[in-house]
Amino acid sequence: MKNLIMRKLYRQPSFRDNHMIQRIFHPIGQGAFYTEKHPDFNIVYDCGIIQYSKHTQLADEVVKNSFNPKSEIDILFISHFDFDHISKIKVLKETFTR
Repeated sequence: MKNLIMRKLYRQPSFRDNHMIQRIFHPIGQGAFYTEKHPDFNIVYDCGIIQYSKHTQLADEVVKNSFNPKSEIDILFISHFDFDHISKIKVLKETFTR
């Protein structure tokens, strides 16, 4: 019984407990793609990869798998309009539209 009580008292909050923010710096190659998953909304910071990259198809898959398929992107921040920060926005939009 004591172990059960201790586990309940000292259990780490999970993402589902509405206490946690999940922040991911995605391995997209030369470029930028970061996400934040909050309990009630999702944020994307930049979404691109350098032009003529051999990893462009891999980057597409990273973007497509960054959220649950039924998720919505509530906020998209773009730090600046260089190609390596915006080139995968089209993939993001095609994958996660309302």
